[in-house]
Amino acid sequence: MRKIIVFLLLFITTAVMAASVKVVAKYKKGDYCIYQVTQTSMSSTEMGQGTNLSFVGEIRYDVTDVRPDGYTLEAKTLKWEKANPEGLGGEESIEDLTTELSMMSLKMMEGIPVVLKTDLEGKVLQFVNYDEIKSKVNEFAEELIDKLFAQGGEAMAGVLNKDNMKQMMVDEIREDRLLENMNSNYLGMYGKTIATGMMEDENFVGMKFKTTYLVPSSSNADGYTIKASSVSSMTKEDLKDMIIK
Repeated sequence: MRKIIVFLLLFITTAVMAASVKVVAKYKKGDYCIYQVTQTSMSSTEMGQGTNLSFVGEIRYDVTDVRPDGYTLEAKTLKWEKANPEGLGGEESIEDLTTELSMMSLKMMEGIPVVLKTDLEGKVLQFVNYDEIKSKVNEFAEELIDKLFAQGGEAMAGVLNKDNMKQMMVDEIREDRLLENMNSNYLGMYGKTIATGMMEDENFVGMKFKTTYLVPSSSNADGYTIKASSVSSMTKEDLKDMIIK
């Protein structure tokens, strides 16, 4: 009986070890990839009903330099669009405003080149052109918020505070927040040892998620295909702090 128990323990240990992997970048100058990203959240009404808000985006990364201490990448958000372009329907409501706010946050970096420095494992360490990014995003955020309030009229003014929204945008483009957001998405896996069942709390442009990883027990020709599933961990208070005055 003891031998069986020991064997089972050894088997379980081996399986767990096989289902974990360290993620390390192996780039060459000129390499590039386009990530297709789906962002889904739930909007709840006072009646308890919920609506899925889904957005689909494409982000391109180009390896522009291979340094002795890491890599230099250029990232560019190609597009963000609603996965359900027909919208939520009905009259102007808090759900419509939440959709517009989410889209605004996602599209804030669209078309702006972002130059990144990473370490040898691929972890992002620095935004090389941070001042340029800050200037362009500030200008874009001002224009977009003014447009949003002009379209929303009294419905918008009744639930959102213009100054708070502008401050939220400013906070999101602080360099430390940008690094936090960058290292909380798929690029944040570089340098980590990821195991099946591993869970992480993540933050993307102010929206909180809990992510669970699944690592296959064996690799394919291109390496391991790691699956990550994320669910929103935003509370009602988090949402109020984000958009309600």
